[in-house]
Order: sequence, then C-alpha cells, then structure tokens
Amino acid sequence: CSAAGGWSGSQATSGSQSVSPTATTTYTLSCTGAGGSVSQSVTVTVSSAGTVVYLSDLTPTAAVNGWGPYERDQSNGDFAAGDGQPLTLAGTPYAKGLGVHAESDLRYALGGQYTSFQAVLGIDDAILPGQGCDGSVVFEVWTDGTLRSTSPVLTASSPPQPLSLAVAGTQELRLHVTDGGDTINCDH
Repeated sequence: CSAAGGWSGSQATSGSQSVSPTATTTYTLSCTGAGGSVSQSVTVTVSSAGTVVYLSDLTPTAAVNGWGPYERDQSNGDFAAGDGQPLTLAGTPYAKGLGVHAESDLRYALGGQYTSFQAVLGIDDAILPGQGCDGSVVFEVWTDGTLRSTSPVLTASSPPQPLSLAVAGTQELRLHVTDGGDTINCDH
C-alpha cells in the first residue's frame, strides 16, 4: 500500500492509523494486490483549540472615552495614554483588560471568528467607596447592532460582575458604558 496527502512517517497497511493534522488535510491510502487496486480518501477538518484573544490586544474600529483615552491592560488614568494604574476590581488585579470612563463606546470587528466573549465588569479600585465619589456606571454589550447584555448600575461598592456571551458569527462587538443615570464623576 502507498499513502499520499497529509501522511507523514510510516503508515499502517491494515487496521487503523492515528494521525495528528494541524490543518485541514485529505489523506489517501491506495493498495494494489492480486485482486486489483483500491483507493480510499478521507478529509480531516481541524478546528481551533479555543485560543484566547484579549480585546486589549486588538485595535478597536472606533473608540470614544469620557475622560482621556481608553487604556489597554490598565485602569483609566487622566488625559495621557498609558497613565493608568494596574486594573484591580475588589482587590483582585487583572493583567489583561480595558480601562474606560463613562461615557465610553468601543467597537471591535470580530469578523465572525470568535465563539464567546467573557469579561469581569466593575469600577476600578482607584475609586474608593465611601470617599464621596463612588461612581456609577451601566455596562452594555452589543453584537451586530443588538443589545445583548446590560449590567445593573454598578458603583465602587458593587462586587465585580462576571459576564459570558456567545458571539459565534458576530461581525461587530460594541462595548458601551453609560454614566449610570447621573454624572460621569468617578465613573472609571
């Protein structure tokens, strides 16, 4: 028997053969014997193994932030890019994430290539509860123009809110943060 296509190394001439393709591949096994020849092909489709992609590693197609620029992997600071602090919610630091200030609106072109969106929502620990400036925000997540999730009003005293949404086939992800119904003071 001879093998063609995506095979590598030696192939079994009877029984079964294990393969470990890294891309979609067609395997063909052809055997010739006293009774003639036979050929069999099989296509093995490989899907992604669930690679995590962080929005902070992507560039938004549009970005509006209520106080200075939005920040990647740090809290919203003041008016200069990169002037935030480590992202921290209820004492838990986060190495990856987005720091924004209400009113903010970030849009990402997903191109239908992701299956889920996961986040932890909250007001950063830079805003201390009980100091006269607790902030208040509402987080909205939109996919392809449809509102998919709205958080309750969150303040600096609120526990972080986990969020998970299916986004398979989504072309555009929009993250919108409102002022929670009052002013934008301390809303980051």
